[in-house]
Amino acid sequence: MVPFNQREYDLFLSHAHADKAFVDKLYEWLTQKAGLHIWYDPFSFSQSFIAGGLQSGLEKCKGILLVNSQNSFAPGHGYVTAEYECALDLHAQDSNYRIIVVNTSTADKSKLRKGYTWIDMESDKMSLKLGIDILISYYGNNHITPKGAKDIYISCSWRSEDFMSAKAVCGYLINLGFRLIGDSKDQKGFDTANRIEKIIQSCGAFVSIIPFRNETVASADSGAYKYFIREIQLAIRNKIPTYVFVDPKIQLPDLGDVKPILFETSCIDCTDEVKSVIEPLLIEWENPLAPQYIFYSLDFEFEYANTNSSVRNLMERITALPTFTGREAGKHPIQISIVDAIKECFLLMADISDRNTNETGFNLNACIEVGMGIAARKNMEIIHKETPHRSPFMLRSFQIATYKDEFEMVGILHRILRSYRRRIINNELVY
Repeated sequence: MVPFNQREYDLFLSHAHADKAFVDKLYEWLTQKAGLHIWYDPFSFSQSFIAGGLQSGLEKCKGILLVNSQNSFAPGHGYVTAEYECALDLHAQDSNYRIIVVNTSTADKSKLRKGYTWIDMESDKMSLKLGIDILISYYGNNHITPKGAKDIYISCSWRSEDFMSAKAVCGYLINLGFRLIGDSKDQKGFDTANRIEKIIQSCGAFVSIIPFRNETVASADSGAYKYFIREIQLAIRNKIPTYVFVDPKIQLPDLGDVKPILFETSCIDCTDEVKSVIEPLLIEWENPLAPQYIFYSLDFEFEYANTNSSVRNLMERITALPTFTGREAGKHPIQISIVDAIKECFLLMADISDRNTNETGFNLNACIEVGMGIAARKNMEIIHKETPHRSPFMLRSFQIATYKDEFEMVGILHRILRSYRRRIINNELVY
């Protein structure tokens, strides 16, 4: 079976053929608006496919989205039952496998297994709540709230043959409540030359676990350990609390004040010595030099600016980054606080719509904040509720994504923000 994080499809869209008109609209939103990769056959599967290819198809996906109506488990739609039961088996093998059920107003819930995600539609119309519920369910329950998370950058091997000691250390750190961060080559928003250093700077500590790879001398210039040594040197240069665990057969270069701890590559559990070194991290962890966060620019009066809004919760699920708005500016005058927050943000996500529909159709404060982001050379994404007006002159060189309603808005936010997602190792480890 393909490793969970390497699967080709995000979700398998299961439905009764009688519900095709509704499911076609949902599929369009999932793919064109939300940017998800969906396995969808708009026609009922043949019995031969059920017998031979169903499990293979489901195994290529990270989960199943079942549209449940009065037709789904009715006689003549046995393929829906087969898909659902196969998905239950896959979830039993790997709890990361998502099972999401959307119940329409006519749904027969008697065939559903209790204990899994159900989304009940208030009507059979697409809504903001439906979009948020689907996407939050896709990201699962293993969510660590970004605000207040204690992030540690992990430098280790991901090869199955020499990952044992790293898995032991990572597991112990997770049990202590830390959020583990890894390098993510496809995370948008970095210059190629400084990606790793910027991610390290966004963490409050650095931990390296170096396995033995048939070479006894480690060097930053060449050899099997060069990337480990280079990352350690970046952490030391940035004065981040640095911890190094190394196989005793390896000779490291001088690391200054950092004293490596010997730890066999083959160890599957942390020794008492390793635990005694790790536990002080609860005290020694420091606030990051350059934390990554999203500044969410929009009309202050818009309900989605609220700290506990469902949209902001979704944004944090998508990116694993905290979000802030001008409402949370802590200093006075508030305008200076907003300027500072924009200067230091990782991403400026702006909705420049004017909810009061004034003459321009654009919110003046949000446009000013976008101007600040342009001046500060920040990563920036802009959305706007469709109007007949042209965008402000200074923004015409930027691609502005437009939406018709809140359901479309949520999908577009997902498509945009997903490429900025932080790599959380906690979600990748299977014990």
